Amino acid sequence: MKGTLKKPTVTCEWINVSSVEDEKCLAQTEAEFLTVENLVNMFKWRANFLLQRTGMDLAMKLSEQDPIDGWNNSQVFGLQELALSYGHLMSVQEFATRLDEFKGPKDDDTYEVIHLLFKLNALHRCERDLANWLETPYLNQEQVKWLRDNILKCCEMLKRHTVRITDSFFPSNDMIDSMLAPADG
Repeated sequence: MKGTLKKPTVTCEWINVSSVEDEKCLAQTEAEFLTVENLVNMFKWRANFLLQRTGMDLAMKLSEQDPIDGWNNSQVFGLQELALSYGHLMSVQEFATRLDEFKGPKDDDTYEVIHLLFKLNALHRCERDLANWLETPYLNQEQVKWLRDNILKCCEMLKRHTVRITDSFFPSNDMIDSMLAPADG
């Protein structure tokens, strides 16, 4: 049938038409909070919340003032935050879909490092923008504590992998100018 969508696009499947303002994170334990699914759902909620709040704010400003001023005044906080939250969601969601590619009997350390980097990435993105998370009841104080504690735990667990992680970067000799590890041996 022409014009029907068989599979939703990855970039829009997270949009929720019902209000998400009063929703709360469903994780009751620290382990539930740290699951890949919960972390991705947190970013979906945030993008939905900012989309709905910004849409309502923009509609109100456009009806009350000059359209140019309405757009300009909405960009400072609403539209910029929305764009950033969408970027964070896509980044976290894409990272999450790639995690299983590293699972398997080949190298458990690689999977552990990738999984820790995923958690650290997601938790750091949340912590960096904690004001948006706390202006609604979505996260409670205990969950914020789990978030911050686990950033430190991820960093601590990554310590033993520091050399391997650093070796995976590819700086040129001009960038590091090191006699200890020149590219030509």
